[in-house]
Amino acid sequence: MGTMVHIVEGTHHTYKNFFTKEECDHIISIFERDKDIVPYGTDTGYEGLTSTYSEYNWLYNPDIIPLNIPQRLFDLDYFKDWDYMVMQCWGNALHVGEELQQHYHGQEIEEQYRRMYFINCNIFLGGEYNKTWYKDIGYTHNEPGDLHLFSCELDHRVDHNIGHNTRYSMALDIYPDSNRMLMLPDKHMSRYSIHKRPIV
Repeated sequence: MGTMVHIVEGTHHTYKNFFTKEECDHIISIFERDKDIVPYGTDTGYEGLTSTYSEYNWLYNPDIIPLNIPQRLFDLDYFKDWDYMVMQCWGNALHVGEELQQHYHGQEIEEQYRRMYFINCNIFLGGEYNKTWYKDIGYTHNEPGDLHLFSCELDHRVDHNIGHNTRYSMALDIYPDSNRMLMLPDKHMSRYSIHKRPIV
């Protein structure tokens, strides 16, 4: 296992080796195994695994729970002052030729509810095509396990997958205030999991 390295560029935070290569391969195998049994979203503007973000939270998956992702996030210095996290977690599997068009995650919250600021998290899991574009720092060349934290207002994208295999990543929206999230309509709450910082 490599040593985690924290890189800061402006407000963009990168953590190298958040997951090991073995953990990345494990998550990819779960995405592939369970992709046909999780509920797919409708009218999301996305297809395939990405569309599950509106219906399913992968943090509830029994084979992902042992990775203890919430605790590992609390351990990052970026979140040292956070007592709660409310998280939505989904997977992305871009086959050869597919893309994630430029977007930012705050738009849905802005349009449907009172404005809520939150943090986006991308974790690259694997695939020959490893580039991601962010408006603040441009293109990054990711290694399996690299984690990026950035504002919900930041545009980002993945260009057409020009590699020879599927590109996998995990994405999370992370909110700091559980009380405000509880104001969301009940139909959306299955998308979120609430986590309190463990007492040590």
